[in-house]
Amino acid sequence: MTNNPGVTVQRAIAHITDRADEAPVLSEIELDLAAAAKLGDYFSGQVQHATDDEQTSAARFAADEPHDARDACYRILDDEGAFISASQQLARLLHAAMRTHHRSGPGLLAVCVYTHAGDPALTRRLALIKLDPGSGLVQRVENRQGKRLVTFDVLDNVMPSTSEKLQKAALLPAHGSENYDLRLLDRQTSEVAADFWKIAFLNAELIVDGKLGARVLRDVSYKASDDLAKQGVVTAAQAEEMKEQTDLVLRRPQVKRSAFVRRLPIPKEAKEVVAARLEQKFAGTETIPVDVPYASSKLTNKRKYRGSYGVTFEVESDHWNDVVKLMEQFVAPDGTPMTRLVLEIPRLQKVK
Repeated sequence: MTNNPGVTVQRAIAHITDRADEAPVLSEIELDLAAAAKLGDYFSGQVQHATDDEQTSAARFAADEPHDARDACYRILDDEGAFISASQQLARLLHAAMRTHHRSGPGLLAVCVYTHAGDPALTRRLALIKLDPGSGLVQRVENRQGKRLVTFDVLDNVMPSTSEKLQKAALLPAHGSENYDLRLLDRQTSEVAADFWKIAFLNAELIVDGKLGARVLRDVSYKASDDLAKQGVVTAAQAEEMKEQTDLVLRRPQVKRSAFVRRLPIPKEAKEVVAARLEQKFAGTETIPVDVPYASSKLTNKRKYRGSYGVTFEVESDHWNDVVKLMEQFVAPDGTPMTRLVLEIPRLQKVK
C-alpha cells in the first residue's frame, strides 16, 4: 500500500455528469495528450494526488451484483480497444448513481490509464476521478478613456488545479495483481451523500487497512468522548482519560475492539455507546489494524484544542501530564461552556 511517485497518464477521456440532466454528455474521442503536454501533466498530477492522499484506502468490489462498473473498468485494463466505450459506460453509471442522491454536485468524470515509475514493468493502471468545476479569473489588459486598466474576466466551469485536494477518485491496479481490487478516495463529509460514489456507482466496500483503522478508531473514540461528556454520561475527566487510552492503543499494530471498550475508564452505559459506534464503523472487523508510524506522526503526536477569542492550545501527547495540571469544565452564568486550565510550561516565550 505504499505510494508510488512518478505517475504518467497515457490515455485520458472526460465526460460531463450533472444529475439535473437526463443523460451525461459523453465524449466520443479521447484527449490527445501527445499534442497537449500541459493537459497530460494536469491529469498525471491529479492521479498522483489521489495515490498520495492519506484518505485513499484499500477497497474491494462487492460480491453481490451489480458488477457493471467493475466489468467496465476491467475491460479498459484488459482491452485497449474498449477504452472509449467502457469509459462512456462508466459515465452513464455515475450519472445514474448521482440522480439517486440529491446532494451530489455536477462534475466531470476523468477516466485515465496510467503507469508509475515505481513499477519496472510499467503495468497499465486505471484512475477514475470526479472533478468538480468552479469559477476562475483570467487577467486582461484594456484601455479605458485613454488609460490602461488591468482587469479580469470571470470564467465558469473551471477545473480544479492540481494544488487542490481531490474529493473523489478510484485507482485500479492490474486485475489480480494486488490483495485489493481498488483504492478509494471519498472526501465527503456526509456518509449518506458519499454513497453514490462508493456504493451506487462502484458497488465497492472499504478494506480496513492500518491507516484507515487508526484514523477511524481515533475519530470515533474522540467524538464519543465529547458527546458523552456533553450529555453528562461521563465526566470531563473521564472523557479526557478516554482520549488518553485511545492514543495509547494506537501505539500497537492491532487493537481488539471488545478489549479496547472493556478497558475504557467510563460507565457501562457509555461503553455500550462506544461499542455500538465501533460496530457501525468496523462491522465484521473485530481486530482493527493500526499503522503505528502513521498514527504516531499524524494522529497522536499532539493534542490540540481551540476555543473562543482566537485561543489555540496544543501540547505534545507525551508531555500532556507535565504541562496540564488542571483541566476543569464548568458553565458560565450565561450558559456558555467554559474550561479552566492550570498549566506549567517550561521556557514559555511570546511569539511575534
